[in-house]
Amino acid sequence: MLAAFLEKLKDAAGEIAEAQRPVRILRAVAWPDHVAEDFFARNARELPRPIYEPPRFDIAATAARLREIAGRFAGESDLDRLVRDTCLSYATAAEMLGAVGTRRFWELSRELYGAPLSVSSDGKTTNLALAQHFDEVIERYAAISLGGSIVGMFVGYAIGYWAMDAVMPLLAKLGMADEFMHIREEVAAGGGTRAFWLLVIAGFTPVPFKIFTLASGAVGMPLLPFFFGAVIGRGKRVFLVALFIRLFGHYHALMHSRAEQEKSEQLRQQSLRFDVALNHMSHGLCMFDAEQRLIVCNTRYAGLHLAVDKIRVRRAV
Repeated sequence: MLAAFLEKLKDAAGEIAEAQRPVRILRAVAWPDHVAEDFFARNARELPRPIYEPPRFDIAATAARLREIAGRFAGESDLDRLVRDTCLSYATAAEMLGAVGTRRFWELSRELYGAPLSVSSDGKTTNLALAQHFDEVIERYAAISLGGSIVGMFVGYAIGYWAMDAVMPLLAKLGMADEFMHIREEVAAGGGTRAFWLLVIAGFTPVPFKIFTLASGAVGMPLLPFFFGAVIGRGKRVFLVALFIRLFGHYHALMHSRAEQEKSEQLRQQSLRFDVALNHMSHGLCMFDAEQRLIVCNTRYAGLHLAVDKIRVRRAV
Protein backbone atom coordinates (compact mmCIF):
# COMPACT_ATOMS: atom_id res chain seq x y z
CA MET A 1 0.00 0.00 0.00
CA LEU A 2 2.73 2.45 1.00
CA ALA A 3 4.88 1.47 -1.99
CA ALA A 4 1.99 2.12 -4.37
CA PHE A 5 1.30 5.51 -2.81
CA LEU A 6 4.96 6.50 -3.02
CA GLU A 7 5.06 5.47 -6.66
CA LYS A 8 1.96 7.57 -7.35
CA LEU A 9 3.55 10.47 -5.48
CA LYS A 10 6.74 10.14 -7.52
CA ASP A 11 4.82 10.22 -10.80
CA ALA A 12 2.73 13.18 -9.66
CA ALA A 13 5.82 15.14 -8.58
CA GLY A 14 7.18 15.03 -12.11
CA GLU A 15 3.85 16.07 -13.59
CA ILE A 16 3.46 18.96 -11.13
CA ALA A 17 6.97 20.22 -11.87
CA GLU A 18 6.26 20.14 -15.58
CA ALA A 19 2.80 21.75 -15.34
CA GLN A 20 3.83 24.65 -13.09
CA ARG A 21 7.00 25.55 -15.00
CA PRO A 22 5.45 28.43 -17.00
CA VAL A 23 3.52 29.78 -13.99
CA ARG A 24 5.68 32.72 -12.93
CA ILE A 25 3.63 35.54 -11.43
CA LEU A 26 6.38 38.03 -10.53
CA ARG A 27 7.93 37.71 -13.96
CA ALA A 28 4.55 38.30 -15.60
CA VAL A 29 3.72 41.47 -13.64
CA ALA A 30 7.21 42.97 -13.74
CA TRP A 31 7.40 46.35 -15.46
CA PRO A 32 9.29 46.45 -18.74
CA ASP A 33 12.55 48.42 -18.52
CA HIS A 34 11.20 51.44 -20.41
CA VAL A 35 8.16 51.66 -18.07
CA ALA A 36 10.37 51.60 -14.97
CA GLU A 37 12.74 54.20 -16.43
CA ASP A 38 9.85 56.53 -17.31
CA PHE A 39 8.32 56.08 -13.83
CA PHE A 40 11.51 57.17 -12.04
CA ALA A 41 12.21 59.89 -14.60
CA ARG A 42 8.88 61.45 -13.54
CA ASN A 43 10.03 61.32 -9.89
CA ALA A 44 7.54 58.51 -9.17
CA ARG A 45 4.64 60.98 -9.05
CA GLU A 46 2.06 58.67 -10.57
CA LEU A 47 1.77 54.97 -11.21
CA PRO A 48 2.36 53.87 -14.79
CA ARG A 49 -0.14 51.92 -16.87
CA PRO A 50 1.94 49.11 -18.35
CA ILE A 51 0.56 46.87 -21.07
CA TYR A 52 0.98 43.22 -20.12
CA GLU A 53 1.60 40.59 -22.73
CA PRO A 54 -0.73 37.57 -22.62
CA PRO A 55 0.83 34.37 -21.22
CA ARG A 56 2.51 32.15 -23.77
CA PHE A 57 0.86 28.96 -22.56
CA ASP A 58 -2.64 27.53 -22.36
CA ILE A 59 -3.89 28.75 -18.98
CA ALA A 60 -7.09 26.71 -18.97
CA ALA A 61 -5.28 23.49 -19.89
CA THR A 62 -2.58 24.08 -17.26
CA ALA A 63 -5.11 24.81 -14.50
CA ALA A 64 -7.22 21.80 -15.53
CA ARG A 65 -4.17 19.52 -15.51
CA LEU A 66 -3.15 20.68 -12.03
CA ARG A 67 -6.69 20.24 -10.69
CA GLU A 68 -6.80 16.75 -12.21
CA ILE A 69 -3.58 15.83 -10.38
CA ALA A 70 -5.07 17.26 -7.16
CA GLY A 71 -8.10 15.01 -7.65
CA ARG A 72 -5.89 11.92 -7.47
CA PHE A 73 -5.00 12.76 -3.87
CA ALA A 74 -8.43 12.86 -2.27
CA GLY A 75 -7.33 11.25 1.00
CA GLU A 76 -7.02 13.00 4.36
CA SER A 77 -3.40 12.14 5.13
CA ASP A 78 -0.88 14.95 5.49
CA LEU A 79 0.80 14.02 2.20
CA ASP A 80 -2.53 13.92 0.35
CA ARG A 81 -3.43 17.37 1.64
CA LEU A 82 0.03 18.74 0.85
CA VAL A 83 -0.03 17.55 -2.76
CA ARG A 84 -3.64 18.62 -3.22
CA ASP A 85 -3.10 22.11 -1.79
CA THR A 86 0.08 22.54 -3.83
CA CYS A 87 -1.67 21.65 -7.08
CA LEU A 88 -4.66 23.87 -6.36
CA SER A 89 -2.41 26.82 -5.47
CA TYR A 90 -0.54 26.45 -8.76
CA ALA A 91 -3.87 26.23 -10.62
CA THR A 92 -5.03 29.46 -8.99
CA ALA A 93 -1.69 31.11 -9.82
CA ALA A 94 -2.10 30.08 -13.47
CA GLU A 95 -5.56 31.69 -13.54
CA MET A 96 -4.04 34.84 -12.02
CA LEU A 97 -1.74 35.16 -15.03
CA GLY A 98 -4.78 35.25 -17.28
CA ALA A 99 -6.29 38.05 -15.21
CA VAL A 100 -3.28 40.39 -14.98
CA GLY A 101 -4.39 44.01 -15.03
CA THR A 102 -7.99 43.23 -13.99
CA ARG A 103 -9.89 43.11 -10.70
CA ARG A 104 -10.01 39.32 -11.02
CA PHE A 105 -6.25 39.25 -10.45
CA TRP A 106 -6.75 40.89 -7.04
CA GLU A 107 -9.59 38.47 -6.15
CA LEU A 108 -7.49 35.44 -7.07
CA SER A 109 -4.47 36.81 -5.19
CA ARG A 110 -6.62 37.10 -2.05
CA GLU A 111 -7.76 33.54 -2.56
CA LEU A 112 -4.17 32.35 -2.96
CA TYR A 113 -2.34 34.51 -0.41
CA GLY A 114 -5.17 35.57 1.89
CA ALA A 115 -6.05 38.91 3.49
CA PRO A 116 -4.86 40.42 6.80
CA LEU A 117 -7.67 38.69 8.71
CA SER A 118 -7.45 35.39 6.83
CA VAL A 119 -6.69 32.41 9.06
CA SER A 120 -3.40 30.60 8.44
CA SER A 121 -2.89 26.87 8.15
CA ASP A 122 -3.12 26.28 11.91
CA GLY A 123 -6.80 27.25 11.78
CA LYS A 124 -6.64 30.02 14.38
CA THR A 125 -3.83 32.52 13.67
CA THR A 126 -4.55 35.36 11.25
CA ASN A 127 -2.07 36.75 8.75
CA LEU A 128 -2.16 40.06 10.63
CA ALA A 129 -1.22 38.32 13.89
CA LEU A 130 1.67 36.61 12.10
CA ALA A 131 2.86 40.00 10.77
CA GLN A 132 2.71 41.50 14.26
CA HIS A 133 4.67 38.56 15.63
CA PHE A 134 7.19 39.07 12.83
CA ASP A 135 7.53 42.71 13.95
CA GLU A 136 8.38 41.56 17.46
CA VAL A 137 10.89 39.02 16.14
CA ILE A 138 12.58 41.71 14.01
CA GLU A 139 13.01 44.01 16.99
CA ARG A 140 14.29 41.18 19.16
CA TYR A 141 16.87 40.07 16.60
CA ALA A 142 17.89 43.66 15.95
CA ALA A 143 18.70 43.99 19.65
CA ILE A 144 20.53 40.64 19.65
CA SER A 145 22.46 41.67 16.53
CA LEU A 146 23.49 44.95 18.15
CA GLY A 147 24.59 43.11 21.30
CA GLY A 148 26.75 40.76 19.23
CA SER A 149 28.21 43.73 17.35
CA ILE A 150 29.14 45.43 20.66
CA VAL A 151 31.01 42.32 21.77
CA GLY A 152 32.69 42.06 18.37
CA MET A 153 33.77 45.70 18.34
CA PHE A 154 35.54 45.33 21.69
CA VAL A 155 37.25 42.18 20.41
CA GLY A 156 38.36 44.14 17.32
CA TYR A 157 39.58 47.01 19.52
CA ALA A 158 41.56 44.58 21.71
CA ILE A 159 43.16 42.92 18.67
CA GLY A 160 44.12 46.30 17.22
CA TYR A 161 45.55 47.44 20.56
CA TRP A 162 47.57 44.33 21.50
CA ALA A 163 48.01 42.17 18.36
CA MET A 164 47.96 44.45 15.32
CA ASP A 165 51.32 43.18 14.04
CA ALA A 166 49.97 39.63 13.98
CA VAL A 167 46.85 40.66 12.03
CA MET A 168 48.54 42.81 9.37
CA PRO A 169 49.64 39.83 7.20
CA LEU A 170 46.02 38.64 7.11
CA LEU A 171 44.77 42.10 6.08
CA ALA A 172 47.43 42.22 3.35
CA LYS A 173 46.30 38.79 2.11
CA LEU A 174 42.68 39.99 2.00
CA GLY A 175 43.68 43.15 0.12
CA MET A 176 42.64 45.46 2.97
CA ALA A 177 46.02 46.62 4.25
CA ASP A 178 45.99 49.94 2.36
CA GLU A 179 42.39 50.61 3.41
CA PHE A 180 43.30 49.89 7.04
CA MET A 181 46.32 52.20 6.97
CA HIS A 182 44.24 55.03 5.47
CA ILE A 183 41.50 54.69 8.14
CA ARG A 184 44.14 54.42 10.87
CA GLU A 185 45.67 57.71 9.74
CA GLU A 186 42.21 59.35 9.66
CA VAL A 187 41.40 58.14 13.19
CA ALA A 188 44.78 59.22 14.54
CA ALA A 189 44.75 62.64 12.84
CA GLY A 190 41.73 64.18 14.53
CA GLY A 191 41.80 62.78 18.03
CA GLY A 192 38.79 61.39 19.90
CA THR A 193 36.17 63.70 18.38
CA ARG A 194 37.09 62.94 14.78
CA ALA A 195 37.35 59.23 15.53
CA PHE A 196 33.91 59.33 17.17
CA TRP A 197 32.27 60.76 14.03
CA LEU A 198 34.15 58.36 11.79
CA LEU A 199 32.64 55.49 13.76
CA VAL A 200 29.16 57.06 13.58
CA ILE A 201 29.22 57.19 9.77
CA ALA A 202 31.10 53.88 9.41
CA GLY A 203 27.85 51.88 9.48
CA PHE A 204 26.90 53.25 6.04
CA THR A 205 30.23 52.77 4.31
CA PRO A 206 31.22 49.73 2.22
CA VAL A 207 34.28 49.26 4.42
CA PRO A 208 33.85 46.40 6.95
CA PHE A 209 33.12 47.85 10.39
CA LYS A 210 35.83 45.67 11.94
CA ILE A 211 38.45 47.69 10.04
CA PHE A 212 37.34 50.77 11.98
CA THR A 213 37.44 48.93 15.31
CA LEU A 214 40.92 47.55 14.55
CA ALA A 215 42.15 51.04 13.61
CA SER A 216 40.63 52.50 16.80
CA GLY A 217 42.49 49.98 18.93
CA ALA A 218 45.71 50.38 16.96
CA VAL A 219 45.87 54.13 17.70
CA GLY A 220 44.68 53.72 21.31
CA MET A 221 41.46 55.68 20.89
CA PRO A 222 39.83 56.51 24.30
CA LEU A 223 37.25 53.85 25.21
CA LEU A 224 34.33 56.17 26.01
CA PRO A 225 34.09 57.92 22.59
CA PHE A 226 34.90 54.58 20.95
CA PHE A 227 32.01 52.86 22.73
CA PHE A 228 29.39 55.51 21.97
CA GLY A 229 30.57 56.08 18.41
CA ALA A 230 30.56 52.36 17.61
CA VAL A 231 27.16 51.74 19.26
CA ILE A 232 25.54 54.62 17.34
CA GLY A 233 27.28 53.73 14.08
CA ARG A 234 26.39 50.06 14.22
CA GLY A 235 23.05 50.42 16.00
CA LYS A 236 21.52 52.88 13.56
CA ARG A 237 22.16 50.54 10.66
CA VAL A 238 20.67 47.51 12.44
CA PHE A 239 17.56 49.31 13.64
CA LEU A 240 17.07 51.24 10.38
CA VAL A 241 16.92 47.92 8.53
CA ALA A 242 14.32 46.71 11.06
CA LEU A 243 12.44 50.01 10.71
CA PHE A 244 12.26 49.75 6.92
CA ILE A 245 10.94 46.20 7.18
CA ARG A 246 8.27 47.36 9.61
CA LEU A 247 7.35 50.45 7.60
CA PHE A 248 6.91 48.60 4.33
CA GLY A 249 5.09 45.76 6.09
CA HIS A 250 2.71 48.26 7.71
CA TYR A 251 2.28 50.03 4.37
CA HIS A 252 1.06 46.86 2.67
CA ALA A 253 -1.21 46.04 5.62
CA LEU A 254 -2.63 49.57 5.39
CA MET A 255 -3.25 49.16 1.67
CA HIS A 256 -5.11 45.89 2.33
CA SER A 257 -7.14 47.57 5.07
CA ARG A 258 -8.06 50.46 2.77
CA ALA A 259 -9.10 48.01 0.05
CA GLU A 260 -11.36 46.24 2.55
CA GLN A 261 -12.90 49.57 3.60
CA GLU A 262 -13.48 50.60 -0.01
CA LYS A 263 -15.11 47.26 -0.75
CA SER A 264 -17.38 47.60 2.30
CA GLU A 265 -18.33 51.13 1.26
CA GLN A 266 -19.14 49.93 -2.27
CA LEU A 267 -21.37 47.18 -0.87
CA ARG A 268 -23.09 49.70 1.42
CA GLN A 269 -23.75 52.07 -1.50
CA GLN A 270 -25.10 49.21 -3.63
CA SER A 271 -27.37 48.12 -0.80
CA LEU A 272 -28.60 51.69 -0.34
CA ARG A 273 -29.37 52.08 -4.04
CA PHE A 274 -31.16 48.73 -4.03
CA ASP A 275 -33.31 49.79 -1.06
CA VAL A 276 -34.18 53.11 -2.70
CA ALA A 277 -35.19 51.36 -5.94
CA LEU A 278 -37.34 48.81 -4.10
CA ASN A 279 -39.10 51.26 -1.83
CA HIS A 280 -40.01 53.72 -4.63
CA MET A 281 -41.85 51.14 -6.72
CA SER A 282 -45.58 51.72 -7.17
CA HIS A 283 -46.39 48.04 -6.57
CA GLY A 284 -45.64 45.65 -3.77
CA LEU A 285 -42.69 43.34 -4.46
CA CYS A 286 -41.65 40.17 -2.66
CA MET A 287 -39.26 37.28 -3.37
CA PHE A 288 -39.20 33.84 -1.80
CA ASP A 289 -36.48 31.18 -1.73
CA ALA A 290 -36.86 27.48 -2.57
CA GLU A 291 -38.21 26.79 0.92
CA GLN A 292 -40.91 29.47 0.56
CA ARG A 293 -39.15 31.85 2.95
CA LEU A 294 -39.46 35.56 2.33
CA ILE A 295 -36.02 36.96 1.45
CA VAL A 296 -36.79 40.37 -0.16
CA CYS A 297 -39.73 42.75 0.03
CA ASN A 298 -40.35 46.47 -0.26
CA THR A 299 -42.28 48.78 2.04
CA ARG A 300 -45.34 48.74 -0.27
CA TYR A 301 -45.62 44.95 0.14
CA ALA A 302 -45.00 45.19 3.88
CA GLY A 303 -47.79 47.76 4.18
CA LEU A 304 -50.22 45.57 2.24
CA HIS A 305 -49.29 42.56 4.34
CA LEU A 306 -49.86 44.55 7.55
CA ALA A 307 -53.27 45.77 6.29
CA VAL A 308 -54.39 42.21 5.51
CA ASP A 309 -53.34 41.09 9.00
CA LYS A 310 -55.41 43.91 10.57
CA ILE A 311 -58.50 42.90 8.54
CA ARG A 312 -58.08 39.29 9.66
CA VAL A 313 -57.85 40.37 13.29
CA ARG A 314 -61.06 42.48 13.00
CA ARG A 315 -62.97 39.60 11.40
CA ALA A 316 -61.82 37.23 14.13
CA VAL A 317 -63.08 39.64 16.79
